[in-house]
Amino acid sequence: MIYNSQENPLLIDWPQDTELNNTQVYNRVTTNLLNHKGKIIFIVQKYETYTLDQGFVPLGDYKIVDYVHAHLTKIG
Repeated sequence: MIYNSQENPLLIDWPQDTELNNTQVYNRVTTNLLNHKGKIIFIVQKYETYTLDQGFVPLGDYKIVDYVHAHLTKIG
């Protein structure tokens, strides 16, 4: 296990649609993302991991990924 004295500034590490299953939770997470805009770098998954041995398959639909693409600026 890796330990770090600095807490994760985000409310959720790996947001799945099942964890963001209601509007209140989704809005809380997206507000948290916007509050950190310009202060931290977000790494957003682009490809499915279970098929990497066969090549790059675009990630399926995830509401939070769509939100990040629509509201935050890509830098790399």
